Amino acid sequence: MHPVDYNLGMARAMLDELEAFVQSPDVFWPLSHTSPDTGSPFPRLSLGVVLLTLDELRAVEPDLAPAELTATQVVEREFDRIKQKWTVAVERKALAEISQRLSIWRAYLQDLSESRSGAEDYPMEVRQRVALARLLDLAGRNPGIQPTAQSLRQLDDLLRAWFEPGEFIWDQRLKAVYTPAGFWFLFGRPRE
Repeated sequence: MHPVDYNLGMARAMLDELEAFVQSPDVFWPLSHTSPDTGSPFPRLSLGVVLLTLDELRAVEPDLAPAELTATQVVEREFDRIKQKWTVAVERKALAEISQRLSIWRAYLQDLSESRSGAEDYPMEVRQRVALARLLDLAGRNPGIQPTAQSLRQLDDLLRAWFEPGEFIWDQRLKAVYTPAGFWFLFGRPRE
């Protein structure tokens, strides 16, 4: 997990450009802002990155100072406002990102099926699967989601064949956001 200041700065930077982004044809958008701490660029903007960043902020809400909590709530409200204003564009953008992330996740699982040596990378690679789950929620009832959801179920079946249930593999604070019911793939790892 990133520090709160970093996540807040990145969320603000992403939301500053989100309306232009959702209207563009791009799935990933280079942010014009840089991290105030390091001066290095933030990751490219995508709806998945926004969702995961907001999830990290939600996970630490009980520990936030009042000013940080207020800033987090402002960021979440702004994201909700943009989602409501640009519902169709957001759903379309989510579908496009799902397609790309699904290809990346499929390639990782294919590699894993051929050699379990990639299992040590699972805690990092599963970020694609988490983003897919969050993006599917965001895509809503868009009719274009059904074939993709079916493909994801097939990949989940493949993963379950080698999955060893166990402890939550990410920062424990995220456990409140990513429950076993919706994010079973974070509670264990593939057998090596």
